[in-house]
Amino acid sequence: MAGLSHDRLGAQINYSGDLICKVEKAERAPTTPLAEACDRALHTGGALARLVGLIEATAAQDRNGSHDVAPLVCRCPLAGRGPTVRRLSPRGVDPVDRFEFLLSTFGVSAGTLVGAAEATEPVRLGREDVAAWWRRLSRLRELDAEHGGGGVYELALQSLRQLRRLLGRASYSPATGEALHAVTGELTRFTGWLASETGREAEARYWWLDAFQMAQRAGDDRLLVAAMRSMSRQAFELGQPKESIDLAQGAQQAAKPWATPRLQSLLLSREALGHARVGDKRVTWQAFHQAEGLLGAGRHDDDPAWLDFWCEADLASSQRIAALSLGDLPVAERCSRTALAAVRPEYPRNRVSYLAGRVEVLVRQRNIDEALATAVPAVQGASEVSSAWVDGRIDAVRTELVGYSGIPRVAEFLDWSAEVLAARAHGPVSRL
Repeated sequence: MAGLSHDRLGAQINYSGDLICKVEKAERAPTTPLAEACDRALHTGGALARLVGLIEATAAQDRNGSHDVAPLVCRCPLAGRGPTVRRLSPRGVDPVDRFEFLLSTFGVSAGTLVGAAEATEPVRLGREDVAAWWRRLSRLRELDAEHGGGGVYELALQSLRQLRRLLGRASYSPATGEALHAVTGELTRFTGWLASETGREAEARYWWLDAFQMAQRAGDDRLLVAAMRSMSRQAFELGQPKESIDLAQGAQQAAKPWATPRLQSLLLSREALGHARVGDKRVTWQAFHQAEGLLGAGRHDDDPAWLDFWCEADLASSQRIAALSLGDLPVAERCSRTALAAVRPEYPRNRVSYLAGRVEVLVRQRNIDEALATAVPAVQGASEVSSAWVDGRIDAVRTELVGYSGIPRVAEFLDWSAEVLAARAHGPVSRL
């Protein structure tokens, strides 16, 4: 925190303190020159100017009405990744809501850095404040689903710091305090997910352990389960299947008194992946069979908000990963088709991942023609989202195909995809 007041910062950058205050409160839209001036004064590496690019692109989308027709491609770099082509996918959400959210998160970013948002009088928080923080978390999830990337992580991190400072200086009733700690815990866990999504695995582990400890202190089994399921998936990805199994089983035990069928389905799937990695075929498919049946029970009013992503497509993708671990190519091929057929349009990153997963299966089946036909939209899709996870999936696709680089059309694809991935920071995706 720079510790500057609005007026002191304004004097440094030749803008009025009143204007800076209004921007911070989301009463005025920031301009690029203002953001650039703030970045220079606050040494933020261009983070605020990058966020303005996203705000302006969203405003243009709203003016053009393009949220209902062709997607808008905006080149708005976020959080130090360099300019990235991103697609603002229609999600059935009022674009004004998204614009207002981006505007308010700019204010959060600026206020966190300047330190001018500290209250001079005691603050009393109530139910409306709790609801507002849950809405902010919900909109962060929406932004992550559409764009991903370090920019969303940065926004979540700044929101989390702001909320924690607020808890330290405000007053509230015991019931409000419990509710505020619940949203703080879930925001902490979600920040961990964003860290992992952008390749910051050590930071992800830190935030998940922090959420885990918060849950233990507060006796919050729901947060405990959410943190454990996140750590279970990370352990699997990092090649620690036994730890993954232990965490998934611990989460199931903690959730047993209240878990909904879909939550049980997800936790069983996480456990199944660990069993597949250690080669236990019988237990793997037994757990997946239970997971399928529970998922078929449908949605429940008590499903955690973060469980929205869990559906037939993600289950099929997990089964594909397990089948490959167990060397069962026919099952992996069937599951890869199911995942692509069932993927929901509001999760473009998942679609890229499922495309990449299908390429992996097809290459192992030596079906090179279909593998190439599938790999092209996977690379194009990867250039439209910001995700270390997706980048890793595309690297795996290219690695699978390198063994066939003696085939001219494979060599052409490898050259083209290398060019696209290297140049995606500078413009739209070229066509093969």
